[in-house]
Amino acid sequence: MEASQSASAVLEGRALKFGDNISTDFITPGRYMHLRGNIAELAKHAMEDADPTFVQRVRPGDLVVAGKNLGMGSSREFAPLVLKLNGVAAIVAKSCARIFFRNSINQGLPVLICDTDRISEGDQLHADLKRGVLVNRTTGEEIAIGELPPVMLRILSEGGVKPFIQQHGSFRTLGEAEPEAGQAKDTAPRTLAEKILGEKAGKPVKAGDIVIIDVDLAFGHDASGPLAFREMEGMGLAKVAHPERTAAFLDHSVPSPRAELSREQQFLREMAWKNDVPVFDVGTGICHQIILEQFAVPGGVTIGTDSHTCTSGAMCDFGTGMGASDVAVALGTGQAWFRVPETIQVRLNGRMNKGVYAKDVVLELERRLGVDGATYKALEFIGELVPELTISERATFSNMAVEMGGKVGLFPSDEQTRTWMADYGRAEKWRPMQPDSGATYEATIDIDCSTLEPMVALPHQPDNVRPVSEVKGTPIHQIFIGTCTNARLDDLAVAARMLKGRRVHSHTRLLVVPASQGVMLEAMKRGYLQDLLEAGATIGIPSCAACFGMHMGVPADGENALSTQSRNFQGRMGNTEAFIYLSSPAVAAATAITGVITDPREVM
Repeated sequence: MEASQSASAVLEGRALKFGDNISTDFITPGRYMHLRGNIAELAKHAMEDADPTFVQRVRPGDLVVAGKNLGMGSSREFAPLVLKLNGVAAIVAKSCARIFFRNSINQGLPVLICDTDRISEGDQLHADLKRGVLVNRTTGEEIAIGELPPVMLRILSEGGVKPFIQQHGSFRTLGEAEPEAGQAKDTAPRTLAEKILGEKAGKPVKAGDIVIIDVDLAFGHDASGPLAFREMEGMGLAKVAHPERTAAFLDHSVPSPRAELSREQQFLREMAWKNDVPVFDVGTGICHQIILEQFAVPGGVTIGTDSHTCTSGAMCDFGTGMGASDVAVALGTGQAWFRVPETIQVRLNGRMNKGVYAKDVVLELERRLGVDGATYKALEFIGELVPELTISERATFSNMAVEMGGKVGLFPSDEQTRTWMADYGRAEKWRPMQPDSGATYEATIDIDCSTLEPMVALPHQPDNVRPVSEVKGTPIHQIFIGTCTNARLDDLAVAARMLKGRRVHSHTRLLVVPASQGVMLEAMKRGYLQDLLEAGATIGIPSCAACFGMHMGVPADGENALSTQSRNFQGRMGNTEAFIYLSSPAVAAATAITGVITDPREVM
């Protein structure tokens, strides 16, 4: 990419209007992501699933206007980039998903938050960023614009993060708020997010503070890692600052189904080798699972080019997804800037009944919060159920924090954390970590897990949740048990126990993909894979597989797919004409037996 030009303080353009919850899968459809090494070609398909005529009708200076939660889903920075390459001058929305918001600013693309109900398709707009006002010249209305954080204003004023780093070399010149001389030490109780970021910053912090800190792990994968390395070099950062705190994963489109993807994967390998960065190659597993096994530590900070980096919060590791530009800075400097998030406390009480699992509980939370109810917030899980939840189960909760807009989903570090780390030979890195009593929370949500039944999310959003009793009998053509959400050993054990001695329904396909090579090997030793194979399942190599929508399980037009993944946006699995349902591995296994959505308690 060429360095961005400084953003203009005054914008004039035509409104191109879109609705709510436009995902990055719509802005940059997965079926074209093999073009990510040729961004000019990828840009020819921008917004294709939201408006097939977009590229033909967009003109330089136009403003994309949307409703709430624009850019939800994947962290792919290609989304704002292809809009900018098509001449879009600014984003105007009621609200934006956190990573998309930050990625847009990093690309030098202004983001104006305002009441877009007062704007119609084709309206002529005038925006004065200094005054914080947008004028709809067509209607004569003046609309107030939400104020950007000073850090983002600074980056935007210099044309984006690449020119900023080219000029300054790091984020340190952004500055941080320092305590006034003589000010008493702040001893207020802290949430887990405040504790972790404050410890890394070397001072007490509270929600809303900006900190610039060293990260414990920065990583990229084959979908966005190549862009991060290219951006690093484009910023003038000659090499990876801390190879020992960096990793490269090949997990999204593996084994490579296309020459274009093979070239990108080889570029990632070569950049990692050049910088002495460890490579977790094809078949090793999904980045988030390997991070749980080998990298995440209580009190650590992990960033990666994937929205589900929040999975490591299961181990009290502040994991959060970022775009390629932010990760590029972390690769080259070892640092990233963070806004300390407000925290929503989630109290999990009561025991889960037979047939109810972690996925069912987190789907209930998704139903309550919606896809944007935790935007830019931390979710912190406590309650009487928490000590009983394994790290594998906790990872399902933390993984789906981003599906509610969350920045991170944190569990305390306790005996379950120590047991997990000991199992992977890392017991010496364990330490306990709990939130302070009396910490300030933006909200508290209570879930009585003993009252829940198995849950299913219906197309086309993960918050479209219903009890299984309301949707059972729905025909399912393909079932996918896998992904960073539910492909760990206990997930495969549940499915294997239910399918042992039974057969997959003749009108249904069952794809099972373990989360990592370690999970796959242990599942082999315990006989789980044999039970699944004998039942008629197809076993894939450890990877993201069908979730990403590039290959290995793209459903046909009109087909219903039931998956244990975390999101079911239209087109997510590679076909906008298919319908994706989300469930636990238990519901998925029961459905595989009957061919229709089934309550697992009926076949256990």
